[in-house]
Amino acid sequence: MNDITSPELLAQVNPDNIALLSDFLDYLKSLQRSELTIRGYESDINIAWVWNLKHNDNLPYVDWTKRQVVKYQNWLLNENNNSPARIKRLKSSLSSLSNYIESVLDDEYPDYRNIIKKVESPVNQPVREKTVFTNEQISTLLSQLTENGCYDKACAVALALYSGRRKAELV
Repeated sequence: MNDITSPELLAQVNPDNIALLSDFLDYLKSLQRSELTIRGYESDINIAWVWNLKHNDNLPYVDWTKRQVVKYQNWLLNENNNSPARIKRLKSSLSSLSNYIESVLDDEYPDYRNIIKKVESPVNQPVREKTVFTNEQISTLLSQLTENGCYDKACAVALALYSGRRKAELV
């Protein structure tokens, strides 16, 4: 986890961008998005604002070009060492902000269009090594869980092993 934003840096961010983010967050609240989702958007977009402050002349977001989006993505990947999946999430937040500008603020920015989705994202690469258990290891784990009275966990492991479901479908 990188500490990119700080109150001191955010205080220097272009006031137009701060106002735009505030309006966008209010919009998300009006759609009854969860607080966790809204905080995620705010955090992700603040990272973009700090990059914009440090590397992009603190331009208003509505004036960004595809070239600047590419520079932001390059910075995330090569200088900030973010994974391709993290970069996609950060770009997705900006894309949602762009969709808001395009659809809700179209009277203020009639010629605005979402350029984020025009910039190709880096190819996903596995960050962690996959753990593959042998049948003997699973049997041992199941035995230990049942011996220790952890029946819920044993049941979850057995379902994962024998049901043929994806992990997201187990619940």
